Amino acid sequence: MSNSTNYSKELGAPTFKMKINVFAGEALLFLLTQILGLVAALKIGKSLPEITNQPIEISWVRFLIYFVIGTAIILVFLRLSKKTGIFFEIIFALAIFSGSQIIFALIMPDFWAMFCAALLVVIRFLRPSILSQNIVMILTIAGIGSLLGLSLSIFSVIIILMVLSVYDFIAVYKTKHMIRMAKQMMQSRALLAFVVPQTIIGYKSHLKDVKVGTGQVFILGSGDVVMPLVAIASLSRFGVMHGLLVLLFSFLGLIFMQLIFNSQKVRRPMAALPPIALFTILGILTAMLVFGY
Repeated sequence: MSNSTNYSKELGAPTFKMKINVFAGEALLFLLTQILGLVAALKIGKSLPEITNQPIEISWVRFLIYFVIGTAIILVFLRLSKKTGIFFEIIFALAIFSGSQIIFALIMPDFWAMFCAALLVVIRFLRPSILSQNIVMILTIAGIGSLLGLSLSIFSVIIILMVLSVYDFIAVYKTKHMIRMAKQMMQSRALLAFVVPQTIIGYKSHLKDVKVGTGQVFILGSGDVVMPLVAIASLSRFGVMHGLLVLLFSFLGLIFMQLIFNSQKVRRPMAALPPIALFTILGILTAMLVFGY
């Protein structure tokens, strides 16, 4: 999901026109994550060739069952629990530790990788600035996305992209639980997303000072970034050019998504994954056609 934190008139938020420096920040964070994830996937592929040679063939019945169950649990938790902050903080901490450990393990022994990952979690929660939030998200998404992509076949990735695009559309425009979840994550300061302020100095801001609905920041959800990376990592087993071409197409998808978002007369949360996923799938097909597989 993508939004400018000034959701709509019904939430009492003003309209918001994205400045070029905001999109530049969003694009930079997106590209840094994809490039780091691609480098990680290439290194993991060399050190663990069994992963790239025998990707997991996912059972779509099992995937859909787990996905529906997981979504149902989140919906029930959002509706009934008064301690969603703790719930999101635990998920956030585990994600940071798991993802960053994968990246750190590529350049240092496992013990120190775990130590640095744990230290990163502590730093992020003790000093939750917009800058630390985005650095943490780059490492987290790059680590998780690269390993997950290497574990999946191309066919599996395409199906997942299509299924999650439909889910993103429903979660934002129909049930709207994605919007509620994003707001509660923001309130708990455990947001699984990139936060892009309108000015460079804004990166120093504390997350507690970022108010939803004021137009201070633009938010790009982690799913909108990790899913293209999963595709890039999956294609990288065939060569770096495959991954780079998918990266280019996914970035074009980001631009296309932003054009759609900016065309709104009244700024509302947008399901960002569908356009990004569409271009990513086009990138996969183009890479397979041009470079082979």
